[in-house]
Amino acid sequence: MNYISKIELPDGNQYGLRPSLLDQKTYTGVYSPSTATGDQRFFCVKIARQSYLIPWRVLVDFEFTVPNHPEYAYTIIGEDYCGFKSALKSKYTKVNHGDLVACRYTVTAYPNDTADNVVYMGFAWNANNYNVAGYARDVTVRLIGCENCEAELLDAPMRQTEMTASNYTIVALDDNATGFNETGDANTTYSAFATLYHGGLAYTADSAVYRYQLLVRTGTATMSPLNNVSNRTGTNKTMRTDVAFDPFDGLYYYNSTTTAAAAGSISASATLYSAAGIDLRYSINCGSTLTARKPVYLKTIPQSDGTVKLAADPCWTQDLPTQSDGYWYILIGMAYSAYQANLYPENPIYYHNGISVCRLRSPEDTAGVIALTVDFGAISSLPITKSVPGVTADMTVDTWELGWPRAFISNLTVTTADGSVTLSGTMAGSSTVILKLSRSQSVTAT
Repeated sequence: MNYISKIELPDGNQYGLRPSLLDQKTYTGVYSPSTATGDQRFFCVKIARQSYLIPWRVLVDFEFTVPNHPEYAYTIIGEDYCGFKSALKSKYTKVNHGDLVACRYTVTAYPNDTADNVVYMGFAWNANNYNVAGYARDVTVRLIGCENCEAELLDAPMRQTEMTASNYTIVALDDNATGFNETGDANTTYSAFATLYHGGLAYTADSAVYRYQLLVRTGTATMSPLNNVSNRTGTNKTMRTDVAFDPFDGLYYYNSTTTAAAAGSISASATLYSAAGIDLRYSINCGSTLTARKPVYLKTIPQSDGTVKLAADPCWTQDLPTQSDGYWYILIGMAYSAYQANLYPENPIYYHNGISVCRLRSPEDTAGVIALTVDFGAISSLPITKSVPGVTADMTVDTWELGWPRAFISNLTVTTADGSVTLSGTMAGSSTVILKLSRSQSVTAT
């Protein structure tokens, strides 16, 4: 078998860009020899997970044609297909819609034995004439990328009835109207998606921690809640915008009804989770306004020391920016109701670099440049200070420009601080002022 080495997927497909093709196969004359369910399901992608406990992703496109009936062409463009333990998510775009004889389902077989990390992915028929030779399909499968796993395309699709494994479960992800599907973990309830908790360690609370709160690490053994409100799901909680934390250190969920007092101990065993189904109303002021099947992000302001602080409320969003705004967005997970979300064990960080949304990597990666435009508007006197999220003390001025009519400014000094820019000097007249700032940041945007 020719396994494909791990590569990194692009962050989304919102710009219609496709990464490099890793492998492609076309299977001709595919149809079911009988009407049995096991003969309707075909597996063609073999995925070797790194570990049962490490989230994995693959990107696969399917194209279906019926040579004798060209009007039935059908294509599924994969945008994401990922899994953790035995919970699965898929997102895709459908083009060239065919009629009822096209493929309607993507199916996955995963083992019940957690020691076996092999997953099979494929397609199934939910259509007329699926067992008629005259309606045999030609199926082209394109393997685009994989992350935290290795993947290969089989030489020929394997029917479920041909699988030799005895201990596995089949999951059918319906090709529905939204282009998004999600399953719960086979061993837990849906709301407790892929739970993963920390054991054997204890942390100190820097402030009182109440039930069901999201926590961030503010020290090697210190945890901080996002707010200090006791057991409240309302939308008027005061968020802790003064707490600086490392954005690369992940988010944690306090799964307990017992209050941990300030300077008290948080027992990690069975109470501190990195993956779980959570009620976000205890942590943020979202109320019941979340849109299910959309991601939820914490909105944060970067600081010059590499930490971040929560933005002014609302400090959460379900949409990434369309232009540079100076904020960093930390992915919490995927909403599955108006107030609940699956906390992901990995919490990547995104920002807009003035061209597109990019992902920030760890501080040890190679340097990138982050730029901001600061528009002071029309001013007539100095000094003047403007609050700007995302500005840090280590930013420098690239360019500055005056509008028309132009004022006379002498001895201009620009001072940057975390969250603000100050102009000093002597000014005669009135003019608009626009600065362009940048800083080198020890992250890589991809």
